Parts: sequence; C-alpha cells; structure tokens
Amino acid sequence: MKLNRYEKKILKKLIENRKGIYETPRREKWIYSPCKEYNAALSLMLKKIIYAKSTNELELEGPATPEPKYRWFTCSVYKPWKTKQQLKKLLC
Repeated sequence: MKLNRYEKKILKKLIENRKGIYETPRREKWIYSPCKEYNAALSLMLKKIIYAKSTNELELEGPATPEPKYRWFTCSVYKPWKTKQQLKKLLC
C-alpha cells in the first residue's frame, strides 16, 4: 500500500506513543482551510488502518457555553488487537 508523507507521519506518531494515540495540530475553526494532515487522517480512517475522531476544545456544549475555537482530530489504532508491529510493516 502506497502512503504519502503525512500518512506516514501519523503512523510514526502512533507507533511512538505508548497508548497509540495521536492528536493532529489544533486549527482555528472559523479559518478552516484544507490541511494535509487532516486529509491524511481521514484517508487512513477510510482505509481502516486507524480511527480518527473530530474533537473540539469544549467538553460540554450547549446554549450557555461559547462556540469552540479550535478543532482537531484524535487518531488511534483502528482495532485493539492490531499491534504496532503491523503498523510498522505498512511504513516499509
């Protein structure tokens, strides 16, 4: 499988992290421009290699709380039984 530079970066960060979690850089929500790292996270999720979840800075959202300012993706290993060794094979 051919991976681009940003997909490889995400996989390397997942392998380095002990818990297998990586957060993409936080970007301001209203100046939401295309980010190659965001696109890489989504493409890896569609290939069922990782699980990517969109996250906002606020834990509780409602009418009394302000709009969230930042947005990012939290990436984790797709399957709990998928080891980091299998992710290393994808990088080679």
